[in-house]
Amino acid sequence: MNGKGLDVDGRGWKFLQYPDSYCEASRNSNRPLALEPTRRQFATATAILSRLTGVGARQVGGVLLADDVGLGKTTAAALVAWVVAGLGGTVRILAPNAVLRRRWEEELKAHVPLLQERASRLKVDANNIKGWETARLHESRIQVGTHHQLVEARREGRITRCSLLIVDEAHRAKGEESTFRQALEVQGEHADARLILTATPFSIEVKELIQLLRFCDARDVEVPVERYARSLLQLHGPAQGRDPVKTARKLEVAGRAAIEAIAPYVIRYGINDLAPSERRYFGEVGQPWAVDVPTADDASLELLLRADRLLRLTREEGRERTNDPRFHVGWGHLRQEVDRVTELAKGEVPLVVRRQLTKTHRLLKERTRQGPHPKMASVAKAVARRVEAQEKVLIFCHHRATALELLQVLDAELLLPGDGSLQPPRDVWKTEWRDLLSKRMEERPLTDEHTDTEALFDTFLDWLCGPGLCRQVLSWLPEQPRTGRRLRELFSETRVRGRTEPHVPSVLDAADALFRNLTDARSRSTLGLLRAAHRGDSKLPGSLEEGHRVLGAWSHSVDGQKVPSILFQGEPDVVLSLFNSPFGPEVLVATDRLSEGVDLHRCCRLLVHYELDPSPIRTLQRNGRVRRVGGWAGLTKQPIEYAYPSFNGTRDARAVEIMNMRLQRFDLLLGGVPRVSLDEDSASEDSFIRKVLEECGGTLESLNRLLRV
Repeated sequence: MNGKGLDVDGRGWKFLQYPDSYCEASRNSNRPLALEPTRRQFATATAILSRLTGVGARQVGGVLLADDVGLGKTTAAALVAWVVAGLGGTVRILAPNAVLRRRWEEELKAHVPLLQERASRLKVDANNIKGWETARLHESRIQVGTHHQLVEARREGRITRCSLLIVDEAHRAKGEESTFRQALEVQGEHADARLILTATPFSIEVKELIQLLRFCDARDVEVPVERYARSLLQLHGPAQGRDPVKTARKLEVAGRAAIEAIAPYVIRYGINDLAPSERRYFGEVGQPWAVDVPTADDASLELLLRADRLLRLTREEGRERTNDPRFHVGWGHLRQEVDRVTELAKGEVPLVVRRQLTKTHRLLKERTRQGPHPKMASVAKAVARRVEAQEKVLIFCHHRATALELLQVLDAELLLPGDGSLQPPRDVWKTEWRDLLSKRMEERPLTDEHTDTEALFDTFLDWLCGPGLCRQVLSWLPEQPRTGRRLRELFSETRVRGRTEPHVPSVLDAADALFRNLTDARSRSTLGLLRAAHRGDSKLPGSLEEGHRVLGAWSHSVDGQKVPSILFQGEPDVVLSLFNSPFGPEVLVATDRLSEGVDLHRCCRLLVHYELDPSPIRTLQRNGRVRRVGGWAGLTKQPIEYAYPSFNGTRDARAVEIMNMRLQRFDLLLGGVPRVSLDEDSASEDSFIRKVLEECGGTLESLNRLLRV
C-alpha cells in the first residue's frame, strides 16, 4: 500500500505552536481546555502532520497513534483533520460504532470557534462536517462514519478518494478475511495518507500489528517486530532452566531493533510518562480499593469440585469448559448448568451422574439458602459504604449472567424504604425547577432547538421531580428547606454531592447541563426515549423509583429469565448521560460493551473489576473510563480507586493475582503481556520475570521514549 503522504502548507498549522493562546480562547466556552494536556496534544498533532507531509521530518504514508487510554487521541486526531480539511483537503473518519461516531462529531465541532479565532489560515466551518450519506467529498469536508458503514459502502461500490483517512480502534480489523479488513484495504488505496488510532502496540496480536504498520506504508519492520513479540511471549513461558541475565540481554537487543524500526510510524505516551503537572488533570491513582472477601469454606470448595466433576461426566460437544470462571464469582450460572444436567438426567444416564447430581444439588441448595454468593455479598456491602459517602461506583463484569446476578444483589443491599411524604411538596419542586431552568435557557439558548422542546422539558422535569430524585438532592443540601424560595436558593448555592471544591458544579448548573445533554440532537436514541416517555410509552431510566439506586446496562437475552426493570437494554447514550451527572443511579453495573470509547468519569472515581476479562488491555480500557481529563477525581482532588476483589481460595483469586502482575509490567513492555491463563505457574514465572526486568528494565524504559514526541 503506497500512501504518498500529504501535500499541505506547513504554515497552516503554525497555531499548534501556541497552545497557551488556544486554551485562553477556550476559557469562556462550554469546554475550557487545560493547558498541560493541550500542550502535549498539540505536540502530537504537529508530529503527525510533520511525518505525513515531510515538513521537518521524514515523510511517511501513515502514522499509528497508540497513546494510553484517556490521553486524548481523539483530540490530537481532530486537530490534524481540521488542518487537512481547512487547507482544502478531504478527510474521512471511521469510528467503531455510532456512540463513538457522535463523540468524534462533538470533538470536531468543539474546535470550530477556537480555530476560527486562532487559526486564520484554515477554512473551518461546522457545516463542513458531513455524515456518511454524503456520497462524494468536496474540498474542506470531513466525513464521519462507522466501520460498518465502510463495509456497506464497499459492498455498494461507494468508496471514494480522500486526502486523509483516520481509523479509530483499527485493531478491530482482525483477520485477513474479515469484511472490515478488506474494506479498509480498499479505502486505504484511495487515501493519500492514513492516521491509525489503536491500543498499545504490543497488546495487539503480532500479525495484526504488522498489518497496521503495512497500512501505514511502514518498511523493514516485520522481522524486528516479530522477534520482539516472540521475546515478550517467551518471557512469560516456563522459567525452569533459564538464565535471567541472558534473557534480559536478548530482550534488550530485540526491543531496540523493534522500537527503532517502528519509531518513524508510531507515537505513544503512557499516563506514567506524563509530568506530574499534567497527571493531576487525570486524577492520581490511589491505593487499590481493598474489598474484604472471605476465603471459600470447605462446603463452597466441595460444591465447585463436585460441579466440575458433574459437568465433565456430562460434557457436550461444543461445551469443552467445565470449571467455568463464572462458577467462582456467583451461583447463578452454576445453577443454570446444574438445571441443564437435571433435564438431561431425566433420560437414561449412568448411576455415577445421578449420584453426583444429587450431591451437587444438595450443596448448591445449602449455599444459596445462606444468601448471595460471598463475593457478591462482600462487594455489595463495600459499595453501599461508598454510596452512603455520596460517591458513584462503576462495576464491570465479563459475563452477562454474572452481571445480572450482581445487579440484583446490589439492588437488595442499596434499596431505600418507601418514599413517604416529601417536604416541600413535589409541585413546589417542579415550580422552582421550571422557573430556574427556563431562565437559564433564556440566558443561554439551547444549542439544538426542537419543535417539541417544551414537551421534552416537561418530561425531564417529571423525571427530575420524582420522589427518588428529590430525596437524592435533599441529601446534598446543608439544610431541610421549608419554602420554595429557600429551595431555589439552595439549588444555586449548593454544590452537588456535598462537595465544596470550587470546580464542582452547583445543583442548578448540573441539572441545566444534564437537560442540554439529554436533548442533544446527535443522540437520537436519547431523544427518542424522551419522546416515548412524554407519550407514556416508556420511562426514563435512573429515576430512583421505589428506592432503586442501581442500574445495569447491557443487552440480556437469557430465554425464560425475568429481566428486572433496573436493567436498561437500549442504546447506552441515556445511561452515559445520567451516570456522568450527579443525578440518578449511584451504581452502574456494565459489561465490556461500555469498556471502550465512552466517558464515565464526570461524576465517578471508583471502579470495581468484579469479573476479569483474560486480556490485560481490557482491564486497562475499563480503568480508562474513569481516568480521563476533567474527571471527578480531578475536580474533588480525591484519588481514583480500582478494586480487584477475589474469592480467596479459588481460581478467581489466582486470576486476580496474575492480572495484577501483568498490569504492573504493561507500560514497560508496551502492552506485550499475554492473556491470563490459570494453567500457568504464576509464582515461578513472577520470580523469573522480576529478575529479568531488574536487569533490563532501565534500558527498555529508555527505548520506549523513542516513541514519544
